[in-house]
Amino acid sequence: MIIEMMTKEAAKNLLQNLDPQAALKERTYTIVVPFMPISFKPEDNANLRQTERENRWNEGTVLTACWIKPVEKRTNTQRVAHILITFTDPTSANNAIRDGIAHYGHITKECIAHNDTCANCGNNHRTTDCTTKDKQYCIACETTDHLSRDRDCPTFIKRCESLDKRYPDNQLPYFPTNDEWTQATAPPKPPPYQKPPPPPPKNDHNQQPTLTQQRLDMYPMRN
Repeated sequence: MIIEMMTKEAAKNLLQNLDPQAALKERTYTIVVPFMPISFKPEDNANLRQTERENRWNEGTVLTACWIKPVEKRTNTQRVAHILITFTDPTSANNAIRDGIAHYGHITKECIAHNDTCANCGNNHRTTDCTTKDKQYCIACETTDHLSRDRDCPTFIKRCESLDKRYPDNQLPYFPTNDEWTQATAPPKPPPYQKPPPPPPKNDHNQQPTLTQQRLDMYPMRN
């Protein structure tokens, strides 16, 4: 069971009356930062502290950071990538969304499956150990039509819509605080992208056109 409290003091008071095994977990605020230079090292604590100083955030504001796309999937010429940054307070997260920066499902450490399932080919090994380059597989849909990380995955879209219904706050562009500008409403989401139909086949230039014989009485007579 998860109980959300408004203040730390209220949570601590509640813990005193609950099971000794109960734990207090701080709320975090995760945002997507696009086009971060790949020279950034999210696993390096020094990089996180430097990012805080450059953006004038309080020390310890950035809790964690991780790349969205697996590093091994990058191209040789790739120089930027999208990253997830988790903040400890909503104000810094909102400022990052507004000013910029200088699930589904579950994460790996919470997975209860007994075996690893590759998100590329669907076989029983880690995605980082996959050597298959010409095969795609979606774990959620159990199909070879697309990859597990495809943003147009039907299962992914359905789960996002289900979460949006359960959590109306998902429709807000910012994490709501006492600041009035954070209490805005995002415009409706556009419909999912649909690939255009394939172009019609081109005529074969080597194929001779079909000739139709015309009769003279089909043409009007001149006076």
